[in-house]
Amino acid sequence: MKVLLLLLLVVTASGRVFQRCELARALKCAGMAGYAGASLGDWVCLARWASHYNTYNMRRQCDGSVGYGIFQMSNRQLCWDGCTLSQNICHIPCWSLLTNLQSAVHCARCAGRRASYW
Repeated sequence: MKVLLLLLLVVTASGRVFQRCELARALKCAGMAGYAGASLGDWVCLARWASHYNTYNMRRQCDGSVGYGIFQMSNRQLCWDGCTLSQNICHIPCWSLLTNLQSAVHCARCAGRRASYW
């Protein structure tokens, strides 16, 4: 039983790679179609080129910041990584962007409210 519980924790704590249509359905259900003037196709395209549909993607950017998650949210502006001075516009830890799509959608909405980010 303990082994099963440990496996469940590992699976839920790890990232996820979406298929294109699966991500489109999830984003549509989350109300992202048309959000901030971006079509559903725009959001799916962003996810494709930013992370290859992978929520567990973390990449150092040219400016030295780190992008987290499926939309590559910046640790300098959008989330807090525990080390970098950040505006933390989304009020979330960066690691949460690596493990679930809901955090990425929440953060995209927060960033969308600040026109200067986009």
